[in-house]
Amino acid sequence: MYHLRYDCIFVTESWLSANVSNGLADPENNFTVLRQDRSSGKGGGVCALINKCRSVNRVQFADKYFVLEVIAFDILDVSSVVRVFIVYRAPYYNVDAHQYAELHIDCLETYTVKNGSNVVMDDFNLPYINRD
Repeated sequence: MYHLRYDCIFVTESWLSANVSNGLADPENNFTVLRQDRSSGKGGGVCALINKCRSVNRVQFADKYFVLEVIAFDILDVSSVVRVFIVYRAPYYNVDAHQYAELHIDCLETYTVKNGSNVVMDDFNLPYINRD
């Protein structure tokens, strides 16, 4: 990650927790670390490491989206704003799965920018999505 000088690194299913500091994710402190760890249990979570040469602003979501493993941020030092979403959805298919998917869709619809670009990096773990 340091040798190739990346501007952005996006991780779905990061497995980070409160027990793992940002300093362990970026020992040389070259990146702004944004993350949303899984609120309970192990696994999951999302993380973005953005080179400090980039100007970014994290999007703060409404409380109702707290259960989602999603972060969003704006890249500000480009010609028009680019909003990046990083999303992880665990691979379970119980009765709550439909409601959880609808909450993800609601979050994306609510927070997409209208006068810029939106990028969604995801691991939705949905078997019947045709991405063609």
